Amino acid sequence: MSRYPPIPQDAQTPEQQRVEAGAREILARVPDHVQLTGPSGALLGPYSSLPYTPDLITPWMNLAAAVDNQPGLSATEKELCTLATLSEHNAPYILYAHSEVALEAGLTRAQIEDAKSGRTPAGLTDPEAAVYALALEMARSRAPISDSVFGPAAEVSGREKVARIAHVVGGFGYVALLANLAAEVGVEIMKD
Repeated sequence: MSRYPPIPQDAQTPEQQRVEAGAREILARVPDHVQLTGPSGALLGPYSSLPYTPDLITPWMNLAAAVDNQPGLSATEKELCTLATLSEHNAPYILYAHSEVALEAGLTRAQIEDAKSGRTPAGLTDPEAAVYALALEMARSRAPISDSVFGPAAEVSGREKVARIAHVVGGFGYVALLANLAAEVGVEIMKD
C-alpha cells in the first residue's frame, strides 16, 4: 500500500493534475521496461508525495526538468553523478531506474555496479572519472569540498561543469529523500 495513495482525478486541483504529466515528461528518457507505477497505481519514485504539497509541484517540476536538461554534461556524466549520489542514499527504486538509464547512456553493468558501490568504474575517460570523483565527494561530504577533489575536477572540466555537477548531486539527494519517504510497501524492484 502506498504511503501517499493517488488522489482521485476528480478531487485533484489543476496543480495536482500536473504531477503525472510532468513526471511522464521527466521520465521520458527512462527505458520503456522500467516500472513507473506501483500496485496502488501511484507513480513510483518522488512523484507520489508531490500532490500532497500542491504549492511545491510547479517549482519542483521546473527544477527537476532544469537539472535534467542542463547543457554541459553528457548523458554518461549525468548518470555517473546520479549513481555517485545514490551510492550514498539507499533509494532502491531510483537506483533501479537509473541503472537502466545508465546502461542506455553507455555504461556497462560492471561500471554501473561499481558506481552504485562508491567505486570509480574502470574504463572511464579521465574527464568522466573526474566527474564521478567530484560527484561522489559532494554526495559524501557534509563539509566544504576538498581542494584535492575540486582542483582536478575544475581543471579538467571547468568551473561551470563543476557547478552543474553540484545541481545533479543535490537534485538526486532530494529525489532520493522524496522517493524513500513515499516508498510503496511491497513494490518489487527488478534485479539484474
